[in-house]
Amino acid sequence: MGIRAHKALLVHQEDEIARILGSDPEYPLKERESDRLAVSMEIAELRGLLDTCRPYVARIKSLVAKISDESVETASYLLFCQAIQHFEAIFLLAAEGLSIQSSELIRSICEALDLVVLFDVEGQSHSNLKKWFDGEIIENREARDSAHRFMNEGRTDPVPFGELKAGIYAALSKYSHMSYAALLESIDVYARDFDWHRLAGFHYAKSGSLPFAREMVHAMIITLKQFYLSRDQKSFRELDKIYESAVRPRQ
Repeated sequence: MGIRAHKALLVHQEDEIARILGSDPEYPLKERESDRLAVSMEIAELRGLLDTCRPYVARIKSLVAKISDESVETASYLLFCQAIQHFEAIFLLAAEGLSIQSSELIRSICEALDLVVLFDVEGQSHSNLKKWFDGEIIENREARDSAHRFMNEGRTDPVPFGELKAGIYAALSKYSHMSYAALLESIDVYARDFDWHRLAGFHYAKSGSLPFAREMVHAMIITLKQFYLSRDQKSFRELDKIYESAVRPRQ
């Protein structure tokens, strides 16, 4: 929803909200509790899915002779490990109704996974890997462009992969940059105030940040698959089955 549409809805709902509160003053707290329970259930599912990824991240360590090595495997291992800890932080934040803060971390996971793909595609000798180990920031645009070229290599009908990833990154960036669009999600529509009691926070954790986090877990499984494709076919096949199970429609 765009900023203007979101704001118009906020204004339009005012009379309806007054009517709801008039008939049931406890309605906001009931809705928050319902959303909180839904968030708790979603977190439990996502924790289980993330736990299936952990052994494959841990297994990368066997490919790293020294943690100080400046190799694709070392970089990938560190980035995957950081992504897992970011997921753990997201679950803690979402469980408290802190949806915007969760979304900020989702962008960091997106950046970490994009870097893994970039380094894997470019290989050990590319300058980007050396720059990263030297402490330079590799812009996400560079990773997106590289992924776009890789995905469309040999295709006569290129798919807009880079454009799609740019849209996702832009959507997540609004939380990191404190945009008004993101802050509109921190308004309690019942109290007509900032979301001090996290009614909106639990709502958006249920409908926004956690579904996005689920997509990022799926993305991590795909990235792990790509990493293992040329290194360990057994792990690749196992991850393929995990992915198929993860994206299977839930009953």
